[in-house]
Amino acid sequence: MKRLNLVRLPLLLLFLSILTIISANAQVMSLKIPIGEASGIACLPNGQFLIVDDEEGVFFFDPQKTRVWPALSSQQYEFLDDLEGIAISTDQKSLYLLSENGGRIFVCDIVTNQQEIELKSPKLLGSLTKIGSVNNKGYEGISIINLAGKDHLLAAHQDKPAALAIFSLPGLEKITSCRLPGELEDLLKNLSDLTVDLRNGHILMISGKSRRIVEVKPKIGKDIEELEIISTTRISGNLSGKPEGICFDAYERLVVVTDASGDEGDFIRFDK
Repeated sequence: MKRLNLVRLPLLLLFLSILTIISANAQVMSLKIPIGEASGIACLPNGQFLIVDDEEGVFFFDPQKTRVWPALSSQQYEFLDDLEGIAISTDQKSLYLLSENGGRIFVCDIVTNQQEIELKSPKLLGSLTKIGSVNNKGYEGISIINLAGKDHLLAAHQDKPAALAIFSLPGLEKITSCRLPGELEDLLKNLSDLTVDLRNGHILMISGKSRRIVEVKPKIGKDIEELEIISTTRISGNLSGKPEGICFDAYERLVVVTDASGDEGDFIRFDK
């Protein structure tokens, strides 16, 4: 596995990035949501969200009405267990789900009828190539990254090693993987999730343990060659649980959900 060369910031900036907030984003809204173990979130084309729960499956969430309702229940689809990640294809027609159990990836069709959205029955697409030796420190989040005009799956490996990996779609062949260098690993203890900013191609990673978001500018050739730290944001407030999921909403604002270990979780929105 390729070990990454980090583009180093000036010493003062790196010191500040570890101790303070270096970000244009500011928390502007926080809602309680009746999802106890939210671990990933994705935005639908109608502005609503899909949130995965470790144990219960997938839920729709409308922040304007603060309404939550089932989308894919793990009681109906028993194989949807240990869900940790969620991503929607660029054309918004396919939904991908990550199970920490074996790094399995499920896919289902997204069907839009006027403003109503329906998810078809999920199917097993395959499993991500294992890159660690600790079963409970596997893949924790996924996002879509577009390379050479094609959707690929970008996956966050939690720990031992903390790493990023890119896989083809739909075949899930591993294109490349890289271990996070020490500076990023120190900022992101137990990497939880990630998302890609379509405006500039930056990758934003989140750590529940560190309660921090780190934005990096990647250089991707045949491998992920560099990750330049652009900003870090410390998530503040009296949260119900650990920040576990991250995505952009329909207005290009960053949102985060927390895993509250069974209690009501948090939905946090940031300004642009």
